[in-house]
Amino acid sequence: MNSVELHSKNPNKRDLGILVKALENGDTFIFPTDTVMAVGCLVSNNQGIDDILATTNKKDKKAKLSLLCKDIKQAAQYLLPMPNHIFRTMKDYVPGPYTFILKADSKAVKNLGNKKNEIGIRIPDNEILKEIIELAGVPIICTSLSNDGKFYKNYEEIIEDYKNKINHIIITDWVEQEESTVFDCTEDDLVLVREGKGKVD
Repeated sequence: MNSVELHSKNPNKRDLGILVKALENGDTFIFPTDTVMAVGCLVSNNQGIDDILATTNKKDKKAKLSLLCKDIKQAAQYLLPMPNHIFRTMKDYVPGPYTFILKADSKAVKNLGNKKNEIGIRIPDNEILKEIIELAGVPIICTSLSNDGKFYKNYEEIIEDYKNKINHIIITDWVEQEESTVFDCTEDDLVLVREGKGKVD
């Protein structure tokens, strides 16, 4: 596993560029978000998605995968049209520690292999991820990283468990792990599924 050390607020452009090239060539990586640690790859990486599901022991049809996007406009490329009031509410909350479950465009997410008609969308408030998504030009597909349902407490534990399974890990300031707040937006109203780090008005 290759460790990539990056400043959380001002990540080195050269190091980011090297990492993005590796991701474009099919690599997977572990990274911090503004909520919990996650493991993922570029959404265009079909083999990487399979590798992540296998590595995390998640059945593809039941896997809770999320798209990390730079903004709502990019996310919309993978979604069916949403009601205006849901769009406006999302704009009030992002970027930040929120996951929005929305109806997916089945053609746009067909490479996920789970035949689901919905997808979790996140627009993280994280400078490293913003830069990666911008450089790659596509979202990151990911799932949260845990050990028997418990979140990791440090990088050493993660490296020990995944050193021979995932290609890269981003090392930066460690923050306490707390899940995102989740809204189900698949119907006409936003339904609070889980209240996590993100505050709810």
